[in-house]
Amino acid sequence: MRPYLKAKHKLFILIAVFLCCCKLFSQEAQEKLYYEKNFSAFSSYFLENYGIACKEPENMSILTYNVIWAPRNDSKRSTANAYGPIFQSEDKECILAYPITNIYFRPLNQIIAEIKSGLGTYNSRSGHSDDTSTFEFNNYVSTITGKAVRETFNIDILYIYDIPNADSSCFMGEEQLEIIRKENYPYCTGLVLCKEGRIATGIKLFLSEKGKLKEDEYIKMLSKLIRYSDTFEKKINWYMVQ
Repeated sequence: MRPYLKAKHKLFILIAVFLCCCKLFSQEAQEKLYYEKNFSAFSSYFLENYGIACKEPENMSILTYNVIWAPRNDSKRSTANAYGPIFQSEDKECILAYPITNIYFRPLNQIIAEIKSGLGTYNSRSGHSDDTSTFEFNNYVSTITGKAVRETFNIDILYIYDIPNADSSCFMGEEQLEIIRKENYPYCTGLVLCKEGRIATGIKLFLSEKGKLKEDEYIKMLSKLIRYSDTFEKKINWYMVQ
C-alpha cells in the first residue's frame, strides 16, 4: 500500500472510531441519568451533590432531559458536552440548557475549546488548537466579578461568551431537538459560573434572531434561577475552577 493511501486508511479508521464513540456516548447519556426525568429530581441532585439551588423557569416548557451538544458539527474540529434538562420559552425565542451533571473541569480550558471549535481551529484528536496565533481570551469572553454576581448567583466569577458560528453547532442523538435548533436558533451564548472551592457550572442559551436582542433579559432570568449555597461542605481545590 502506498504511504499516502496507508495514512488515508488510518484516518478513515480514526474517524469511524470517533463517530462510533460519539454515538455510544450519546446513547448512554440518553439511557442513563443520575436522577429521574423530572425537574424536582434534577434540582435535588444538584443541591445535594454540588450545593447549587436550581429553580424551574416560568413561561418555559421542558423539551428533553439529556442530550449531547457540540459547538461544531465536525467530529475532527469540536469538543462536546452533555446537557439537560432542556427548556424552551413560550415565545419560542430561547432554549435554556442546564448541564446534565457537573464535572470537574477547568472552566477557562473548556471555554477556549468551545470557542475554538466554533472557529474551526480546535483539533479534537490532540485537544488543542491548530491555530498557533495568540488567543485573545478577552476578545471573546466577558468576565464579571464583584457585587453583581455575589448578590445574584452567589459566585465569584461569571464568564459570558458567544459560540462563533453557532448555526453550525449540533445536538447529537436528538433529531427533533436538532431540527428545532437548526431552524430557529442561530445563536448560542455560554455562561460559566465559578465560586471559590466549588465546582463550576456551564449553561447554554440558544437564541433566535429576536431572542438575541433580549439576551440580557434571559441572563437576568438565570440570576433568579441558580444560586450557590454558602453552607455546602464538599470542597474542591480552587485550581479546578479557574
